[in-house]
Amino acid sequence: MDKSLEKIYGNKIRTRVCGICINENGSLLVVNMNGISSNLEQNKSFLAPIGGGIELGETATDALKREFLEETGLKIEIDYFMCVYEYVNLPIHAIELFFAVRAVGGKLKTGFDPEHTTDNQIITSVDYLEYSKILEAPLEERHGIFKYAASLENLKKLRGYIRVN
Repeated sequence: MDKSLEKIYGNKIRTRVCGICINENGSLLVVNMNGISSNLEQNKSFLAPIGGGIELGETATDALKREFLEETGLKIEIDYFMCVYEYVNLPIHAIELFFAVRAVGGKLKTGFDPEHTTDNQIITSVDYLEYSKILEAPLEERHGIFKYAASLENLKKLRGYIRVN
């Protein structure tokens, strides 16, 4: 396990926001990261919805708008709250609030993660992908939310509380 990633993300409960953003062609916007697999392994690709941690004093929706702008260059509007996803695989413990969102401005680009230095960024790309392409990635190389929806239509219908451990 990468000790620098463990220091940033591990051994604490992390509250995060995530956005499900689908374009007019029916593809889901995802970020490809290096080293954020379920076990924080280095040099592993990982596909995930756009999102990140909520800062003290920041609302969940403001955090999600900030995360989208930082990671993708896109401005978004929040449509509705979808579900809570809790992931427990120590040293990682995350509670993630999922929202349906839509892009309303900006230009898609590969952004940055401010928790990492310029020469140690984990975001390798952001792009709209067909859901079938996401599902082709090995389980350990994609966010667990994708295990609960066999299709994009099923993903849009996720509601309630989902716990993984």
